[in-house]
Amino acid sequence: MFRKSDKKSGKLRKTAAIGCALTAAAAGIKVIETASRELNYLSFKIAPSVRGKGESPEPEPVKWGSLSGFSGGRMDGENAVLIFGGSFDMARNAVIKYGKLFDDARVFAFDYYGCGESGGKMRLATMKMAAEDMGDAVLAKFPPEKVTVLGYSYGCGMAAYLASRRKVGRLILVSGYRSSADLYNIFTPVFYGPAKLLISQNIDTAGYARRCMCPAYIIGSDSDRQLKSSVQMKLSEFFPSCDVRIFTGVRHGDYFRTKRVIGYINSIVKGDYDDN
Repeated sequence: MFRKSDKKSGKLRKTAAIGCALTAAAAGIKVIETASRELNYLSFKIAPSVRGKGESPEPEPVKWGSLSGFSGGRMDGENAVLIFGGSFDMARNAVIKYGKLFDDARVFAFDYYGCGESGGKMRLATMKMAAEDMGDAVLAKFPPEKVTVLGYSYGCGMAAYLASRRKVGRLILVSGYRSSADLYNIFTPVFYGPAKLLISQNIDTAGYARRCMCPAYIIGSDSDRQLKSSVQMKLSEFFPSCDVRIFTGVRHGDYFRTKRVIGYINSIVKGDYDDN
């Protein structure tokens, strides 16, 4: 026969085993979180330079303190577009890739501190500092109502952060996310529930959205398998004022290759939708 002490001992061993398993699982998730964050940072640090097509002019270097970037597009444009690109969209690449997409806008992109020619170390705190400095650099040249902040994929977080800290004309998020959990879950879908608490440098786009001081526009697609249209709809709920446009048949990497998406973005930049 088992004594009460034996049953109690068995329960304690079972509880200890569960505790060890949970600790091991948390440690494993933490390793994944750290690796995911560092890989995202690395994509901006080692991004290969893209080449302009044909006789495209080389982007013009721009400095703002120790922050470095480039500008292009319509150098005499009436409007300004500040781009926060996705992974591998270092400043020069972003201007070359997106600079010609806008009808009447000068395009700016900057490298985060710790990337490109911008000194320092890349981490969430310095990314926020860089975002504000990027905004100040553009706002020194254009009035707020003429400035569009455009975030794509990974860049949506800092684009939303800037719009929560500076007065700008409008914010456009293309394939956005609510937090770093949405980003990390693209490849390692483990950041749900309590596991989200293990993210140490969380890009809280939803939190920034609540304090957004301008009209916001969210673009997604029913064919985006990385940051799905359902994520865009949920993100939109956090903005005081927001329009959502879900396109059909556009994959995650094809938004800026799709004429109907580009046409819609241009109409926002020109101010056609500022009544939302």
